[in-house]
Amino acid sequence: MIRALFTAVVLSCLLATAAMAQDAPALPNLVGTWEGDAAMHFRNHGYITAGHKSSSLVVERQEGPVFHGHVAWNHQSSGKDAFSGVIEQDGRTFYLVGHTEGIRIGKINGSDTFVLYVLQPGGTNPRAGMATFTRAKQ
Repeated sequence: MIRALFTAVVLSCLLATAAMAQDAPALPNLVGTWEGDAAMHFRNHGYITAGHKSSSLVVERQEGPVFHGHVAWNHQSSGKDAFSGVIEQDGRTFYLVGHTEGIRIGKINGSDTFVLYVLQPGGTNPRAGMATFTRAKQ
């Protein structure tokens, strides 16, 4: 009786673990070049809307959920920043920390599209905004 109960508990745990593993979303592969447009508000420049390909983001390498690369923009002012990032367990949300500039929060909308929310507090020109990126065709 105890042996049968123990076997039932072990089997239940194995089945539950297998079911949870199937529910975990696969991590997206973000490696590559992405092109985007932006809508921003800068303290010094006010509102700015920049057209398609005004921003580029390159993910150079990804190991599991962690990745790094660089982002560049060319609208009211131009710039470039390296970043480190991590994909959340939901497989849709990711976070970037600029090596010299702010924080960016991303939402993946498919294998070839994501939205990036930009937050740059303090400094000489704080800003907030968003950019929609699509994977560049190779």
